[in-house]
Amino acid sequence: MLRRIVLTALLAGTMPALADGDHCKQLYQQMLTKTSADPDSCIPVIPPTEAFEQCVKPFDYAGARQASHVVMILDASGSMAGQLNGDSKMNAAKREAAKFLNDLAADLPVGLMVYGHRGTNQESGKAESCAGIEMMRPIGKSRRDVSDSIRALQPTGWTPMAASLAYAEQEFGNLPPVKEGVESVPVVYLVSDGEETCGGDPVAAARSLHESGVQATVNVIGFDVDAATRAQLEAISAAGGGQFFPAKDAAALRAHLNAASAAEQSHVRFQKCIFENESRANRPIYKALQGFAPCMNRQSETNFAKIMRAQLKALGPEDDKQCGLEISLRIGRDQGEITKPLLKLYNDLLDQQQAARAAARELSVLTALPPKQ
Repeated sequence: MLRRIVLTALLAGTMPALADGDHCKQLYQQMLTKTSADPDSCIPVIPPTEAFEQCVKPFDYAGARQASHVVMILDASGSMAGQLNGDSKMNAAKREAAKFLNDLAADLPVGLMVYGHRGTNQESGKAESCAGIEMMRPIGKSRRDVSDSIRALQPTGWTPMAASLAYAEQEFGNLPPVKEGVESVPVVYLVSDGEETCGGDPVAAARSLHESGVQATVNVIGFDVDAATRAQLEAISAAGGGQFFPAKDAAALRAHLNAASAAEQSHVRFQKCIFENESRANRPIYKALQGFAPCMNRQSETNFAKIMRAQLKALGPEDDKQCGLEISLRIGRDQGEITKPLLKLYNDLLDQQQAARAAARELSVLTALPPKQ
């Protein structure tokens, strides 16, 4: 079809005739017979799309959006030396925190913050302890030695929860933004067994973290807490847009962290499934487009314009004088006639590519199976 359109345009001759115009037209038509432009050869055959994967909807542990970054804030204050079933709360928390962070998806940036491990739980050591908040594992750094990083932690000091949450807000604020169009939020998991003891306002700090530009979600796991402590931790999670989860012992702590990890992994799997289906829809058109531009250039330039210009250059003095300008103008015009429909087809394929990806995403979400927990 494209070839018929092009050849019709080539033979139509819409340029104003110069001297001895019939002779120039005949000469131009003779020159055309030596070209081999075939724009139809550029029209790709798009193969069928691969069958889509059946996606499974994600489930939620806390919050309805996939985390873009996760920071665990771990309490190492003196009260974490308390014993539960023959083991210290600190040992249980370190063990489960390391497992939680390592089990999250490899491409999910995580960080580990610790407080209460500096100074002492005496008044003389309070200032050092309250200021001794440490980002033991910066957000996004390797997790390979996270267990080693916290193995030596000993519960010793006070509980600066408000300052820790403010520190987390600062750390999140320094991160680059997530990809455009991705609905995700930074998530904090605060594991603590006690109330604020450094004079800060952790509820206000959690609210600031949640309502600021960071818009993080703060979830709190109360590890073997009394009623008064639970009330404060519940208020922190509420102000931070998250949830409070009571953990009476190490097994309960493990269950909560495993559930949080499983929920995050379900979101990652769902997004990966959608992305794979988008790729399946896009792949046939992408392959077709790979050879399209070189083919278009070859047919319009190499197989047409280059051959015509060589013949124009070789014209004798008389033909050059009579027909050179007209033929030169016709070459430029008819090269455009070859290129124009191919460019339109190329742009149509680009539009199809975008539409195919959008349709694949919509279908993947609409047909997703219920979440598996």
